[in-house]
Amino acid sequence: MGLCHRSDYRIPTDVLAGLQQLTYLELVGVKVKGPDPEAPALQPLQALTALADLRLALREPAGIDSSLLAGMEDLTRLDLCNSAELEPSALASIPQLQHLQLMQCSLTGGAAGVAQLLFQLPHLSQVTHLDLSRSLTAVLEGNPPASAFSALTASSKLQHLDLKGCKVPAAAWQHVFPAAGRQLPHLTTLNISAVSQPQGGAAAAPEGLVSCCPGLRSLDMQCLQVSAELLLQLQRLSGLRTLFMSPTDAGEGLEAVGQVTGLQELFLYAPMTPFKLLLHFTQLRQLTSLSFVGKIETSSYFPGLNF
Repeated sequence: MGLCHRSDYRIPTDVLAGLQQLTYLELVGVKVKGPDPEAPALQPLQALTALADLRLALREPAGIDSSLLAGMEDLTRLDLCNSAELEPSALASIPQLQHLQLMQCSLTGGAAGVAQLLFQLPHLSQVTHLDLSRSLTAVLEGNPPASAFSALTASSKLQHLDLKGCKVPAAAWQHVFPAAGRQLPHLTTLNISAVSQPQGGAAAAPEGLVSCCPGLRSLDMQCLQVSAELLLQLQRLSGLRTLFMSPTDAGEGLEAVGQVTGLQELFLYAPMTPFKLLLHFTQLRQLTSLSFVGKIETSSYFPGLNF
């Protein structure tokens, strides 16, 4: 069952609670109201114990706590977007979860909430899809400790990881993507674009990425500091088909990207790139899409022309 509604009409959640055989519920762009103005509007949904798939993108803030999810033991997919506020301990009620998306959500407890989320993630051993984009934003340097972030890749079944726009301490990458000792063989899609450090400034891309994730097919690391050494290592990813990145002004390492011969889609985001550096990509025979956002310096090849 899916509902998408943009008017000011509020859907009474006690009516939904009567659908006790419901296995799929999606509420997008709607407003809801509960039977008791003093109680959380979503509280009646706790009666939907047969739910396997719950997706909420409400127009107004809504709290998701342990009491709401306690009876949903069969839940395998949970999507919360925009206005949701999650009590991380609520995830302990749904150990069978395979798909978890917290997109631009808030966590109760600030930095303590982030720590609680990282504590819960290793217990979700069935997770294949984890999207925390713009939700891990209450991080302070050292709180939680960098080692706690290993929870982001604790599931050995992980196939999709999205950390876009999160704040991650620089020291955390060695625990999330260790260069030796542990691999994520099933991880094929990774988005770490626009990840920043707690104290501000763009994060550096993890150096252990290639060793840890040999099966990557899609990698997005736009707006990250990427070393020439990491770009050289990308040649070892024989299955890499899609790459989004931001080269340095001098374009260090782009020659190495031109050797990732399996690439089919390449997206570059850079304020200024010399035209000659783009010539490295002429060897990408399988490339079907090349996108560039920024300014290309062409004067040395076409005097008087820049675009």
